[in-house]
Amino acid sequence: MANVIFGAAPKDTGEIFINGSIANINSPSKAIQSGIGLIPEDRKNHGCILNANIRFNVSLSVFDKYSNWIILNTKKINKIVNFYSQKLNIRSPSLQQSVRNLSGGNQQKVVLAKTLAADTNILIFDEPTRGIDVGAKQEIYHLMVDLVNQGKSIIMISSEMEELLGMSDRLIVLSEGKLMGEVLKENFDQRYVIELASGNQLS
Repeated sequence: MANVIFGAAPKDTGEIFINGSIANINSPSKAIQSGIGLIPEDRKNHGCILNANIRFNVSLSVFDKYSNWIILNTKKINKIVNFYSQKLNIRSPSLQQSVRNLSGGNQQKVVLAKTLAADTNILIFDEPTRGIDVGAKQEIYHLMVDLVNQGKSIIMISSEMEELLGMSDRLIVLSEGKLMGEVLKENFDQRYVIELASGNQLS
């Protein structure tokens, strides 16, 4: 579902609406133009280039915007990279540090910085805290809350029940690609959500 919304996989049926209008999204570049960003589950293989440095990874999403295919506007690109690196508190001695050498939490921040640099307003977080320590998890949660407070929208996909119930305003439960139910925050109940996820549509 995340890949379909982001244009990385074809949809069989249905439409994607943004602010009430149909969005024709058939590629990741189209999704980004529509203000959608994806922070993928497999950040090491799909979210960043491990052997490249922080500066290069964060700037990937703005190369097209600040170049004429011959010359890069490095001054503007560096300004954006520096802004989001500081805003997300990416911990590293230098922005020239290889992403491979960062902790899981800081790698996740690099992916998020790259996504935000593209001026996205709808963020899809796929398993946002998988493989990172407890302290880094809390920091990612705070960043997500801050983004929502800024007016951005977040779609979070998670296999951790505590994370789902603690972070979400509503849950959309899928099973084998089918919609099983929608649960609002005031009705959150772990047993009920598990039943839905197992394929049982309850009244």
